[in-house]
Amino acid sequence: MIPVLATLIQNAALLLAMMVVFDLVTSRKSVYSQRWHQALAGVILGALCIGLMIASFPIETGIIFDTRSVLLSLSGLFLGLTPTLFAMVIAAVYRLWQGGAGVLTGIMVILATGGMGILWRHYRPGRLDGISVRELYWFGVAVHLVMLALMLTMPWEIAGRVLAGIGLPVLLVYPIATIALGWMMTTRLQRENATIVLTKSEERFRQLFEAAPMPLVLYDRQGAVTLVNDRWEQIFGYAHQEVPTIEDWWPLAYPDADYRLEVIDRWEAAVLHARETDKDVVEPNDFRVTCKNGDVRNIEIMGTFIEDDLLVSFYDITDRKQAQEALRRSEERFLFAMKASHDGLFDWDLETNDIYYSSSWKNMLGYKDHELQNDFSSWENTTDPEDVKKSWELQQKVITKQIDRFVMEFKMKHKDGHWVDILSRAEAIFDDNGKAIRLVGTHTDITERKQAEHRLKQQKN
Repeated sequence: MIPVLATLIQNAALLLAMMVVFDLVTSRKSVYSQRWHQALAGVILGALCIGLMIASFPIETGIIFDTRSVLLSLSGLFLGLTPTLFAMVIAAVYRLWQGGAGVLTGIMVILATGGMGILWRHYRPGRLDGISVRELYWFGVAVHLVMLALMLTMPWEIAGRVLAGIGLPVLLVYPIATIALGWMMTTRLQRENATIVLTKSEERFRQLFEAAPMPLVLYDRQGAVTLVNDRWEQIFGYAHQEVPTIEDWWPLAYPDADYRLEVIDRWEAAVLHARETDKDVVEPNDFRVTCKNGDVRNIEIMGTFIEDDLLVSFYDITDRKQAQEALRRSEERFLFAMKASHDGLFDWDLETNDIYYSSSWKNMLGYKDHELQNDFSSWENTTDPEDVKKSWELQQKVITKQIDRFVMEFKMKHKDGHWVDILSRAEAIFDDNGKAIRLVGTHTDITERKQAEHRLKQQKN
């Protein structure tokens, strides 16, 4: 038994060595991509089987044993139908050519062990890269129990001697060889699957990186540029080669030395704060960036840590800044006009319910600025209650576009107690969706006109 055991161990070692060679000359990607690649893999496997049969040991004349059962069963399990079929055909033809008393049994072993691997692969649940050592062991035991059972296809006397000579060594060594070789292939699958996942992730990142509407730059820990998208070059005008590091970027983007120092201090402080607080995001900062053509753009810059790298995004907010500045100037002019006008002006924000009254609006009723609050109580408390009700109804018609303009006369009480006749005009401002967002209008003191009309009426009567 000892010589047989030693020979089996040597054969298993040869199998492992030859599978290492197979692992180096093939890849999972090539095996599964095209039929001719699968066929090539099957030819290599068949050649490995021939090599194992050449290195086999004879039990009796015409009866040989080797580890082709391990190779073919694992081929069916890990590589699938096509490569294993090619290998089985090649191995069976060679075994037939060898001849001998065990030729039929040898061919049946080839077909059975390869077939068991294919069936096990088809019916087992889960992914192959998650196969356990326990499963590999029981797979090896099952395959080689079938192999030993096929010895009974030989004459009983020969089968008895063969089983007595190799039964125990086979069940001891072959499942262990199955575990060793199977675990190598499982590890290989895990490594390649991880590589595929990483590659796909990197491809998605690059696609998103290039498709981003804003300029993006990826810096490594030392500040070297590792990736720049096309949008960055379009906005700033510099090619990647012109700004290989962040140190090269500073003088180009911020030619004014004093402002450059300010920018560097603010940015490095933001990066340092993010690192010290274990944040993934560097808070955004607004900077004036000078482009290659001399244009100065207002850019909001923020960063995101990706492990040791820093992804910096540049948001062009020039148009927004200009719009904000134009709005600020417009509001300044509007407020100046409201203060300068002799009419009382009001601006009612329908979304926040805030209302602004000009100084002349308050003065019209005898109040100073600080004596009336900018809220509806100032209007409601000084206006005739009946007129308040009518005014609300008319305002709703303007807001809902039932009428184009608010025009109404009503009475408001002066600070000293007398009533002031007011002519109010207002228009609603709508957003892009047609929703009223503001009501802006004027109050005009028409007391003298109303009194003159009253006197004129009395004279006619």
